Formats: sequence, structure tokens, C-alpha cells
Amino acid sequence: MRVEDVRKPEGRGRMAALANELARDPRPFRELSPEERTARLEKIMGVGRGLMSTSEEFAHQKLEEIELEEQKLVRCRYTLEELVKKITPENRHEETDFGPPVGREIL
Repeated sequence: MRVEDVRKPEGRGRMAALANELARDPRPFRELSPEERTARLEKIMGVGRGLMSTSEEFAHQKLEEIELEEQKLVRCRYTLEELVKKITPENRHEETDFGPPVGREIL
């Protein structure tokens, strides 16, 4: 079979890939041999495995996701001393002129 003959799955993931594979054989299920029926059913059940999880697994996954998101939100705290130590001649720039004072900058 040529690559051009195989359609790309319209959806995403394993189910879409399986749908694409099953679409290659246009015969109805009842016309398949017993061996072909068994193979097709095993393939379908195998692809679906893990799609439905128990509520305990689901809760555990959600807790892990929350922990990861919280870790992303934690900001690093630096002291002025730590930041000044990182200043080098290579990462310094010239003084920038922002124009004359406007408002209450000169106090």
C-alpha cells in the first residue's frame, strides 16, 4: 500500500489512528472471518485501554497536575547581592537617557 493511499487521522491519538486503519477494510464486521473479528476486537479493546480511569487514578493525576502548576508559580527569590554578582562587563550597557524629568521624579 502506498503512503498516498493512507488517509491521515482526522482526530488525534490512538482512536483516530485505529479509525483510519479500520477504514482501509470496507467489509462489514459480519463478513469478517472469526479470526479477523477476534483480531479487530482485540485491537479496539487494546486502543481503548487506559482511556477510562478510575476516580482514584483520576484524582491522583489531577493532584500531580496541580503540584506541577504550583511549582511553576513559585518564583525564585534573589538578593540584591546575588544579582550584582552576575553583572559582568559583557552584560552591561551604556546609560540610557529618558529625557528631562516629568512629574515628581525629582524629590
